[in-house]
Amino acid sequence: MVAWVSWLLGSFAVLVAAHPTHYSSLDDVFGSKARDLDAVELLSMTPEIPSLLDAPDILKVAFRTHDREVHCQVALHRTLFHSEARVFAHGGPEDDLIHLGAPPQIAYAGTLPTGGYVRLTLQDKGRFHATLKVDDKLLVVDLIEQHAGHKGQRRLRETSSSGMVGYYLPLEEAHLEGVSHRRLSWGRMQNCAWPLQQLLVGVASDAGFTTQHGGAATTQSSLIAVYNSVNGLFEDQIGVHLTIGAFLIETEVGGPAWNLAPGGCGANANVSTHLNTLKGWVATGAAPNCGSESCGLWHLHTNCNADPAYTGTAAGIAWIGTLCTGSLGYNTGLSVDVADQTWILVGHEIGHNFGAQHTFAEGGIMSYNWATPIKFIDNNQVCNFVQSVQAKCLTPLASPVTPAPTTPPPTTAEVVPATTSAVPSTTTNIPTVGVPTAGDPCACSSANLCTQKNRPGCQQYLNQYFYCYVTGYAACTSAQMSRTCTDAQGRPLYYVTSLSSCPVSNASSTVAPTSSTTPVATTLAPTPPATTSSPSPTTPESTPAVTTPAPTATTSMPAPAATPGATNSSSTSEDDPCGCSTKSRCSTIPQGGCQSFKGQGWCYVKDPKRYRAFYMA
Repeated sequence: MVAWVSWLLGSFAVLVAAHPTHYSSLDDVFGSKARDLDAVELLSMTPEIPSLLDAPDILKVAFRTHDREVHCQVALHRTLFHSEARVFAHGGPEDDLIHLGAPPQIAYAGTLPTGGYVRLTLQDKGRFHATLKVDDKLLVVDLIEQHAGHKGQRRLRETSSSGMVGYYLPLEEAHLEGVSHRRLSWGRMQNCAWPLQQLLVGVASDAGFTTQHGGAATTQSSLIAVYNSVNGLFEDQIGVHLTIGAFLIETEVGGPAWNLAPGGCGANANVSTHLNTLKGWVATGAAPNCGSESCGLWHLHTNCNADPAYTGTAAGIAWIGTLCTGSLGYNTGLSVDVADQTWILVGHEIGHNFGAQHTFAEGGIMSYNWATPIKFIDNNQVCNFVQSVQAKCLTPLASPVTPAPTTPPPTTAEVVPATTSAVPSTTTNIPTVGVPTAGDPCACSSANLCTQKNRPGCQQYLNQYFYCYVTGYAACTSAQMSRTCTDAQGRPLYYVTSLSSCPVSNASSTVAPTSSTTPVATTLAPTPPATTSSPSPTTPESTPAVTTPAPTATTSMPAPAATPGATNSSSTSEDDPCGCSTKSRCSTIPQGGCQSFKGQGWCYVKDPKRYRAFYMA
């Protein structure tokens, strides 16, 4: 067993008096004894799945491992995601938060006739990750490459035609002399007797983690498997369903300060600094909502500090007892990839957010010895804490998963390898449409003018929109000033966008609305930029203050109201308060007149008493 590093023998310094943290090292995670792995023989999977995009509502699976044949019928685990959950990324000219659509439905859930549960998530080539509560054990099915360091992997590769392996984790009762803590083999902890509750969770992957896992699509599949399995434990033992409401999968560096390049930790090499960076991002309101509500918990997946040899470096850190504290940012934690034990590590760190302390003496998921039963110790820490925050950000789960009984007979259906869903493309150079006229200030620059990024010519961002930096800078009246890029002389660049194709030349020909086309002012106030100052919780005098890197909040232009009021076409005089101002009414936008934002025109109105709150589109 790998020895624990010395700092684990003492208590970790409390960063904030009311919210201490605990963190884990890779030595701790891999200190458990080796798994007893066995090849998984896939007997059948019906119906056939030609693609992960075509996952059926009901799936019947039969496999054999450890001299045991398992048949299960599972249903799509639709409540793993909020009905309004979206995949996001930062990018484009301003590293804006971009919507990339709904997450893939590849997670399944079911129950066993003996009272156990099944959590199964499709991966690639007809394979899956699964956790099954069978008798007094958890049966885990993994992709074989998750166990690359196992001494018997070569033999397993030769014998596992499915590319999967299985192993057991204990759940049996632990008899500990002199310890009064109570551990259950089955079901809910004693004081967590409420109806199934729902907690909205935000999940983020930095650019390094996404690169480590082969791109956006495979990263999503991997993390869905992690949270599907973690959900099995939390539902079974705590009575709380973790519902993913926001899925932030970064594919390139930019946006939040925690979004790091592969191996590019910088100041965040210190895990407590990294956690404070994440905390500040959440506290300033820069994080997306979980559907239409604030997320009760955020967890970041990073490969900062990830050691390819899985030895010696930090594996995870989280604040203790901090659900529902989004306004302060303490409802956060982070972890790296630790191969087959990633889902257990994530459950461990989220367990801290749920109020659980380490249980080294008793074992369990909150210890570092995961050869002991994967259970929360029933010492009332978690149940009492969850009860105290139920009214803040937990809600009853309206429609819990009720899969069909897992008793179908064996079949001989052929398993068809599934293809991986398409990876969103990164920024791609696209030829400029047409030849700009000489001297046109809105002409796209064919050369890269940006010293911070390589963005020559016309670009397309993740199939969302087209943009280019213009040669005339502020002289192009329809261009927007960049907050990201400056030229070699330090001057800010200006860019134009288009939803359907590359911005056309002569874009500067946009004119201010005339009296016959004057839009009517709406009553929608522009959203003010999120403050970058995080709350300053009280710290004990003996504890050094921790400086939190303040991530820059991305401010996007406000969207106009969907349904403007009726236009008064008779208002045609120069004093019309609804006319477009030819002077700038905003300190951050130097030019006046009609503006362009993502293919739509808008302007600030003339009335000086109203310009701070009204604009037209």
